[in-house]
Amino acid sequence: MRLTGKDVAATCTIALLVVPYVIYLIDGEVLFIGSPRGMAVLALVLGMAACAAGDPASRQHLALIKVAGVFGATALVLGIATLVTNSEWLLAGTVAATVLAWLIATARHVIGDTGIPANGIGRYTTKDRERNATITR
Repeated sequence: MRLTGKDVAATCTIALLVVPYVIYLIDGEVLFIGSPRGMAVLALVLGMAACAAGDPASRQHLALIKVAGVFGATALVLGIATLVTNSEWLLAGTVAATVLAWLIATARHVIGDTGIPANGIGRYTTKDRERNATITR
């Protein structure tokens, strides 16, 4: 499977988070952001934007979908905790969890079709077998 325009938009959104975060780590501030709380707001907004911009989940690779969801939920909890505590360490966890959620979701799109039926039941039809035969050639 190939990456779509939505995946590119999500990747650009994550880049808009990572670049200011690296600058923040080096200089202690970036543009109008001078505290962990400000960076946490940026991480939460851009993380949600990347999630919304990304390609919608299919029923394939359910394990990867669940892992990406766990990282996304972790980023949300850590981001809120950063807003409350103003902690640099929680901010680092927020950014790391956001990037990992994006990375796993994008990897799932790159891996593509495994030949597993989308109904998740595990039954193959004649069409599934024919399609898998053409994919593996």
